[in-house]
Amino acid sequence: MLLALTTLLGSLAATAVAATTSTSPRSCSSIAAPQIPGAKVLSVSSTELINSTVAAYPPLLNEAVTGINVCEAIVTLTHRGANYTVKGARGRLATARISIAPYAVQGFAAASTDAGLDGNLLDPSMWALKADGTVNTDLLTNFASRSVHDLAVVSKAVAAVSAPLGCKV
Repeated sequence: MLLALTTLLGSLAATAVAATTSTSPRSCSSIAAPQIPGAKVLSVSSTELINSTVAAYPPLLNEAVTGINVCEAIVTLTHRGANYTVKGARGRLATARISIAPYAVQGFAAASTDAGLDGNLLDPSMWALKADGTVNTDLLTNFASRSVHDLAVVSKAVAAVSAPLGCKV
């Protein structure tokens, strides 16, 4: 389930992928919006991936990962007072899948976040500074701590709600 931890009070995007077994699995569409203290969930979307493949992408993923059967969930949220919204994996869904696919195919819950950052992650000037040259404290806070916290909270919430229902998550 890709939770691009997509929700991250300002905003957080996270991605979570979880896999469970069940005798009577439910559709991915039954995943409800998690309750995140201090945050507002803007959307939840999910897609069932059956026998999916994530292509190799060296050096991050040296071999393709095949046979992935998971529910990919993307949660988009924002934090009150922050002047931005994070959506999904911000166009980097493929990168998120690369980082979590090896764990998801083994049946583990896996998650990833883009911390609400756009652009080149190797060059922080694209997101760390506002247009006027001052520090973008909202995004710096996301990068430093908030996104990781939100990723954990959202991932656990989605997994806790989905697994007992027998969802293929």
